[in-house]
Amino acid sequence: MIKEDRKGPRRFDPHTIEYRYQNAQLLARASFLGYQSPDVIQAEVAQWGLPEFSIIDRKDTQAFWAGNAEMIIIAFRGTEPITLQDWMTDVKIRRKSGPYGKVHRGFLQGFQAG
Repeated sequence: MIKEDRKGPRRFDPHTIEYRYQNAQLLARASFLGYQSPDVIQAEVAQWGLPEFSIIDRKDTQAFWAGNAEMIIIAFRGTEPITLQDWMTDVKIRRKSGPYGKVHRGFLQGFQAG
């Protein structure tokens, strides 16, 4: 659970383009949550003010997204050390152009699998 201050649970600041420790902390927590059960993830992101939530599970790619009217956070589960397919995806390091910039080719293929 994210620390609370006197104003309640800390929230992500979607209006900044500057580094914010609070945003970094929440994104790190989102990365950790990617390994938890959907019920645990949904309960915590709701406390962050993100009532919309969904799990993404396509072949060897797992993630979740959570959002509200202002923002969406997408957090992907990383490489599982004992899963060969995860390592094979990681090896595809060339970047591929997409509609919003360049992305890791293996990552994109994993996301588009279905």
